[in-house]
Amino acid sequence: MENNNKSIFEKVSFPYTYDLLKESLVADSAYIARSVYDISAEKSSVLPIIITEDDRDFIIARISRACVDIVTRLVAYIDEETQFDDEPYTFVLKLPSCRNVAIDMLISHELHRAIVAHVLAGWYEMRLPEMAVRQWQLYEAAIAMVRHDVYMARGKVHRVGTYF
Repeated sequence: MENNNKSIFEKVSFPYTYDLLKESLVADSAYIARSVYDISAEKSSVLPIIITEDDRDFIIARISRACVDIVTRLVAYIDEETQFDDEPYTFVLKLPSCRNVAIDMLISHELHRAIVAHVLAGWYEMRLPEMAVRQWQLYEAAIAMVRHDVYMARGKVHRVGTYF
């Protein structure tokens, strides 16, 4: 009997710290603020849409909500060791052991983008509703890419059959 290594899975951890996520949130919200408001606009009108360290409680609450939502959308690939009660927020996915390890970096990037987009969508719901819609779209796209990357980690599908 042939041993098929593609059916052997391993647990791969994807940890995210608050500081790493906050850095992306501040950068993205500042970039969005700059694109929404004219550079000559007064500084006080831009500040309410930029996330800062003062918004720590909001950020932590939204990160937890994002993690729960991501787990429910990726439940088929999530291992029970996944935890986000405290730092680092860690997703543990079951991936084939025989895979291109570059897939891990892609999955990590897309999970990071999904968390950031989810938090920003919540941040903009009352401030810039049109931007909140855009962030939800980015969130959905990131989740779709994670699913795609996990699927690609499986490799080519080999079907047994004879063709004439």
